[in-house]
Amino acid sequence: MSYTINLIEPALPELARHQAESRYRQTLEAALGGPGGVLLTWSAWQHAEHVLGEELPEGLWRQARRWIVAAEKARVAALSDLDAVADACFELRTEW
Repeated sequence: MSYTINLIEPALPELARHQAESRYRQTLEAALGGPGGVLLTWSAWQHAEHVLGEELPEGLWRQARRWIVAAEKARVAALSDLDAVADACFELRTEW
């Protein structure tokens, strides 16, 4: 399985969007140990989001938390040289 990263910011020129998506992906992969680590922690986060009111197993909670920290770090790095996109967000889509 692989994934793509999409920046949700309609007003951004295509080149700037592509560069930001690339920086986001590179930062995620560096923080989480490559594409496999990204997918593992993202999957844990997706699972944790859907388990409302239930206690998460410790390992799943730790993986989900790693995603939250790494995704925010990647978002800051990806948008650091862009003006007026502070509220932009990134979307990860899996590909089979």
